[in-house]
Amino acid sequence: MISPRSKETETKYQEFKKHKIASGEELETFNLDDEIIVREFTNWLIIENRFPYDNMTSVNHMLIPRRNFSDYSEATDAEKAEHETILRLLTKERYYDAIVENFPRSKSVQRHIHMHLVRWKYTNEDGSNKSED
Repeated sequence: MISPRSKETETKYQEFKKHKIASGEELETFNLDDEIIVREFTNWLIIENRFPYDNMTSVNHMLIPRRNFSDYSEATDAEKAEHETILRLLTKERYYDAIVENFPRSKSVQRHIHMHLVRWKYTNEDGSNKSED
């Protein structure tokens, strides 16, 4: 399978995973002390993806809950309501092109739900597609 990450980013990502495994840590959750927070809400954060899908995207942020849970069904009513509000806000702002959520088979961080907020590389600043030359 071709990686959604560039070769350089994929190498850094694999080294990061090896280090975590060697130190006995697992990639189960996000350590918010190590993340770059782009935007904060009461129950949710938008963070930079340290290992972005840079083969496909020009922007790759992640929407994550402050509280650690692995499935949306575990969210409280307040977390669900705010999630819906955030999605409406992001839709209105028209900055991102897509929300990408991996199935468990390909999730790196298994126990902390997260959605990738992306801008595809082929998209102009106004959201229109770049013409193929």
